[in-house]
Amino acid sequence: MRQQRALAAALMFFSLSLPLPAQCRFAKSDSAQSLTYRFDPEPQGDAQVLHVILEFTAGPDGKAALVVPAQWAGQALHAMTNLRPVSSGARIDERAVVYAAPKSHVVIAYDLKKDWSGPLVHPLQFHPVVTPEYFEFTRSNALVVPKLESSARETVNFDWEKLPRNRTLATSFGAACFRCRQVPESYRTVGRC
Repeated sequence: MRQQRALAAALMFFSLSLPLPAQCRFAKSDSAQSLTYRFDPEPQGDAQVLHVILEFTAGPDGKAALVVPAQWAGQALHAMTNLRPVSSGARIDERAVVYAAPKSHVVIAYDLKKDWSGPLVHPLQFHPVVTPEYFEFTRSNALVVPKLESSARETVNFDWEKLPRNRTLATSFGAACFRCRQVPESYRTVGRC
C-alpha cells in the first residue's frame, strides 16, 4: 500500500530526464524559453526540504517577472521559501522580478517544504507534499516560472540526478524505478541527459 501510494502520489510533470553520474545537459530548443529544474531533497529530522534550482534566460532588457505559486484551488500556499538568485550579478526584488544582464543565463534557487501540520486531508492535497517518504507537486503549486506570453512555447527540463536511488519517479508518461533500472520506453524518448 505504501509503495502504491508513493507511486501514485509522485511527481506529475511534462517531461523527464534520466539520472546520470554527471549533471544533466539538455539540447538547445527553438522554444521561446527553455527552463531547467534541478531537485535536491534534504532530510531534516522527521521533515524534508526539497531544494529547487531553476535555470532560464533573462529577457532582452535583463528582466524576468517570476510567477510564484501563492494560491491554487482556493488554497493559500506557503511551501516555497528562501527565493534567491544564484547567478552572479542577478537580484530579485520584492515583486519577484529578476534583474540580470540582458539575455544572460539566470540561475535562481528556492526551497519547498510541507506547509501544514497533521494528516493529509482535503483540501491539503492542493499543497505541495514534501515528506521523507515521498514528494508530490505540480507546476501550479510548487514551480516558480518566468512569466511568458500565453501563446509562447516553452521547453521544460527536469534533472532528477540527486533523487535517492530507492525512489520511484512517476509522471504522466509512466513510472521508473531507478534502483532497479526499470525505465519505460516513453521516458527514453522524452529526453535524457
